[in-house]
Amino acid sequence: MLLHPLKDEPERPQPVSSDTQSFFVMTWFFTLFFSIYHDFKNGDTRCLVSTDLFARGVDIISVNVVINFDFPEYAETYLHRIGRSGRFGHRGIAINFITEEDKHNMFSIEDDLNTKIAPIPQNIDKDLYTV
Repeated sequence: MLLHPLKDEPERPQPVSSDTQSFFVMTWFFTLFFSIYHDFKNGDTRCLVSTDLFARGVDIISVNVVINFDFPEYAETYLHRIGRSGRFGHRGIAINFITEEDKHNMFSIEDDLNTKIAPIPQNIDKDLYTV
């Protein structure tokens, strides 16, 4: 699910028959999808909430903060998510919200990637998330 503060949401098409309903819904969805992506890429929208599927296609130089509200199960998914920040030679930061149930996955991902996911520090270097 994508969340976006739309100013001019495209009008939902009205299907001619039930056979064409899914086509119209998908056309409307992709129009909205690309409008949201375009606004985010151009800086018109500064915040984007997205699914893993959408995030895999995000190649935008200005993404410098990624927040994992739901911690991933697998190292590959974790890398795809945090890899959205700090691209193209820029610095970035990934913030993870981890529940008690997520700890096993976190330790497993740390082992798989041979890294340590540190707790968020009291003071975060502003160069990590500002332009």
